[in-house]
Amino acid sequence: MIKHLLLSFFLILALHCTGQDYQFTGQYLYQNEVSRVFAVGSGDLDSDGLTDIVFTEPDQQVLHWLKNSGSGQFTLEQVWNFPAIGIQVTDLDGDGNQDIIGCSYDLNLVVWFRNLGNNLFHPDTISTLLQHPLIVSAGDIDGDGDSDIAVATQDAGTGVMLLVNDGNMNFTPMQMDSQAYSSTWTQITDLDLDGTPDIVGVWFNDAGGLIWYRQTASLVFEKHFIPCPAVHGAAIGDIDGDGDLDMAAATCGNALCWFENDGTCNFSLHTLSDSYNCAVSVGISDIDQDLVNDIVVTVYGSKRIDWWKNEGNNLFTRNLICDSLLKPSDLCIADINGDQIPDVLTGSYSKKLAYFENNAAGVGTGDSVTPIPFRIYTDWNSKAINIRPNESLEGSVTVEIYNSTGALIHLQDISGSFPETTIRVDSAGLYILRISCSGMKWGTRVIML
Repeated sequence: MIKHLLLSFFLILALHCTGQDYQFTGQYLYQNEVSRVFAVGSGDLDSDGLTDIVFTEPDQQVLHWLKNSGSGQFTLEQVWNFPAIGIQVTDLDGDGNQDIIGCSYDLNLVVWFRNLGNNLFHPDTISTLLQHPLIVSAGDIDGDGDSDIAVATQDAGTGVMLLVNDGNMNFTPMQMDSQAYSSTWTQITDLDLDGTPDIVGVWFNDAGGLIWYRQTASLVFEKHFIPCPAVHGAAIGDIDGDGDLDMAAATCGNALCWFENDGTCNFSLHTLSDSYNCAVSVGISDIDQDLVNDIVVTVYGSKRIDWWKNEGNNLFTRNLICDSLLKPSDLCIADINGDQIPDVLTGSYSKKLAYFENNAAGVGTGDSVTPIPFRIYTDWNSKAINIRPNESLEGSVTVEIYNSTGALIHLQDISGSFPETTIRVDSAGLYILRISCSGMKWGTRVIML
């Protein structure tokens, strides 16, 4: 039976970061003196329109979530007594509720925690066959309308494994590569934007790198290897703003780098730093709201969380979020406070969950110079962009969508109260969304996979 931790409006402890950039406000949302906070995720678990936080505490064999009660208040809840090490928040069964997929390194289990509503979850075992799973990622790999799961496993010779859903939540394991090495990260995504999802993973050894398993036919994959020694974490997104998907990589060989896609999935290496002391997790997001994606990294050996501002023309400047969080681990970038600006969460081996609220003070050169008063959701399966206003907007509202070439592909004028609006696009790619109302303008980028 699920045990709830009865800590209403859980105490938030001040996080003192000696080198913290003025743009971020740091807080500890959780600390435990005897247990690591290993992985962090986010999603609206209780369907109240607020982003909640999920995190793993494998040493205590507990999977937690923090209910976002609004106005910076959180309530600590327990999903289950389970030593999860990797997690993914997703609606696995398509019932409209956000579920949690968790994997246990020690128990060799992949488990689906089905969201029953009313803050209740029920565990269903998906697989007992994978050896030392670390990370999970969900997506419809075979195009049959249900969610499949990719799992990064640490054992040499297994690497990334795929769990194929038969539509009835029965999953069949499929090894991606019999010669694979230890894998510490994976993601299901359409890297080449051909309309068919692929799988990307990493090999974590001295001869390692990024592995792109390109799907050439249904569940038939072609392996592509991109050298990057000791790569531990990676992220996928359009870094240079040209409409294709690039990759960023954090290595325990002290490098933070990104790989530029030329549009045909030939990748060129750009090194941002080669002096980090074991970078472990990396994310891609528009931190300063200038409509260009930046790069965020956690550095295990240096107590650092940095964000690298994208200045354009492949130039980046390093900015400090924090330099006093001992042994930071997994990174999660999400809008926690509902201002449409990405915030930063990270776990740590120093037994803390840290939340860095992005104040976006004095940054932003695009249309998003004020917080966008909408929540933007993308449905990759139906190629839909859903726009939900945070509050009632009166007057004439104009919605524009541009494709990656700058061509206007959708124009919609709405008079009176602005409703929730769904707009469908033709294909995967980068889109620019601009909304104007009563002399105010907002803009944001949307990637449809």
